[in-house]
Amino acid sequence: MDMAATGPAGIVVLDGGMGMELTRRSKAEKAVPLWSAQVMMDEPELVTAVHSDFVAAGADVITLNTYSATPRRLLRNGYEDLTDRLQGEAVRLAQAAVAGVERPVRLAGSLPPLEMSYRPERVPSYPVALEEFRRLAALQAPHVSMIIAETMSTISEGVAATAAIVETGCPAWTAFSVDDVEGTRLRSGEPLAAAFAASRAAGAEALLVNCSSPILLKNNVLRRDRSCSQRAPNSPSRCCGKAFGHLAEVLGGGGEGELVFGAVWSSQA
Repeated sequence: MDMAATGPAGIVVLDGGMGMELTRRSKAEKAVPLWSAQVMMDEPELVTAVHSDFVAAGADVITLNTYSATPRRLLRNGYEDLTDRLQGEAVRLAQAAVAGVERPVRLAGSLPPLEMSYRPERVPSYPVALEEFRRLAALQAPHVSMIIAETMSTISEGVAATAAIVETGCPAWTAFSVDDVEGTRLRSGEPLAAAFAASRAAGAEALLVNCSSPILLKNNVLRRDRSCSQRAPNSPSRCCGKAFGHLAEVLGGGGEGELVFGAVWSSQA
């Protein structure tokens, strides 16, 4: 995907947090362990509706609703045999949302943490994670323009997901979740700059930060982390941030030229 050609100044607007919005709209009386995947089973029309609303709000990319549809999460809740079916359903529902839209809107796949978010100690070993990410990436790649590795908590996890995506020939966008102290380190304590460098080396075409504090990203990451700035203007790598919160603010590199591409945006207000 040519990000520079997508919007003004090369800005790409992604969608927001599907799980949060689906939980808000669902008729279920309480949150369930599989949340967004459960909605696909019980209220699939909501998934297409939320996708459509993000498109109407200006999203250039919408992400498949596969965040909680990993084999480990499904197995834990007695649905492991539904992995392929739910991955396919997520594709169908996203395609329905963009059908007939008169401007280019691309679909992105999603490789989430395989077991739990924000828990680096629960990340499988690199060989195990690579094999599990390969399965998910292969299911998604034929239907999307890129695959986003989302909410990665360790460098090993992010690199495994990136490698699995690259093997499919699909562009890899790699997103890390940072700590709640300064925002310059991953949930594992590893430096974000090192995670970006390792992901680039593995073939990532875009680097992102998601599920993290927008304020920390603005003050401590986008203006201090130069790991993605020392590149030629036509470099294929871009850096951007996706924060799920209530801040809807687009941040560029300003006049300092610190970032090739930088942004923070919210799930929904």
